[in-house]
Amino acid sequence: MYGVSPGEGLGSSAELGLIPAMTLVARLAHVKHIDPGARVSYGGTWVASEPTWIGLVPVGYGDGIPRAASSRAEVLIGGRRCRVLGVIAMDQMVVDLGPETESRPGDDVIVFGTGDRGEPTAADWARWSDTIGYEIVTRISPRIPRQYVTVEAD
Repeated sequence: MYGVSPGEGLGSSAELGLIPAMTLVARLAHVKHIDPGARVSYGGTWVASEPTWIGLVPVGYGDGIPRAASSRAEVLIGGRRCRVLGVIAMDQMVVDLGPETESRPGDDVIVFGTGDRGEPTAADWARWSDTIGYEIVTRISPRIPRQYVTVEAD
């Protein structure tokens, strides 16, 4: 139903002829420039080694984003992959926008999707979280609004 493989040993979604049917999109809430030595996230677990821009994405483990993917996961913003910095919090995560950015609050953040635009997939998040894709798509909490899209068959 979700278009994801039930497990790595059975083959990838593509190998099984499955097309991911779920995309999780958030909006960038805040953009901030930080200096070297600035600490990010719970306990300051990530430390900037150079000047960079960071973005606040208002989804976290309370929304079903796996905390296990902290400091490993990526999202897509403005056509660019951006790494999650530090620990994924209950209601938010921080991402690295790079030394220069055109990203602004309100920009789409594709957490996962089909992969057609270069965004991470549920399988990517599963790998970063040491789990399976089904856990990623089924754990998204009711706090996340749903929008159902119907595609007419040819």
